[in-house]
Amino acid sequence: MLLFRWRGVPVVADRLFVLLATGWLGMQAWRDGAVGLVSGLAGVALLFGSVLAHEFGHAMVAQRFRVRVRQITLNVFGGVTLFERAGLTPRVDLFVSLGGPIASLVLSGLCAILAAVTGSTLLALVAAANLALGVFNMVPAFPLDGGRVLRALLELRLGVLRGSLIALRVGTVLAWVMLAGAVVMREPGLGVVAVLLLMMQRQERARLASMVEVAWR
Repeated sequence: MLLFRWRGVPVVADRLFVLLATGWLGMQAWRDGAVGLVSGLAGVALLFGSVLAHEFGHAMVAQRFRVRVRQITLNVFGGVTLFERAGLTPRVDLFVSLGGPIASLVLSGLCAILAAVTGSTLLALVAAANLALGVFNMVPAFPLDGGRVLRALLELRLGVLRGSLIALRVGTVLAWVMLAGAVVMREPGLGVVAVLLLMMQRQERARLASMVEVAWR
């Protein structure tokens, strides 16, 4: 579902995200009436506004390096920015990967200052959410931003294939640690994130395997 275009980039919402968000807002309205609906809309706007700011950080850096941004997608797990691979060298990938966490941390700092000045609990929550978003994404588990940063640094020194394989191994270990932690702490949300990371790492391994196959032909 197309929401709007930002600097020529389509910003879309995943159908499941739209369905769940609509259902949640409906429950808020049914429980608390108009007040619940308004507060629910404000919560959704602030949460996914923060996610969009993070993705815009990636997109702005990519466009600065003349890398085409294909689409920004909002989903139930946050957001994803899709790029054309042309021009996405390890050096450029490093800066693009850092763009999102930096945007989140800057927004967190601004909201924290405003919260301290105004005493707004809502701004304090937004500051905390953006701080968590920026810090969590720097965990070096591919395809999180930290994993992409690690991959880019390794690729600069070891080459694309070897650097990517090492970054994937590190990310896989961390994903399994997260999954074990989710079981021990009984945190299903963390478990879902860990499983998704493992699935996306598997897809990246398949892509690397195809690169090796092409190179040997």
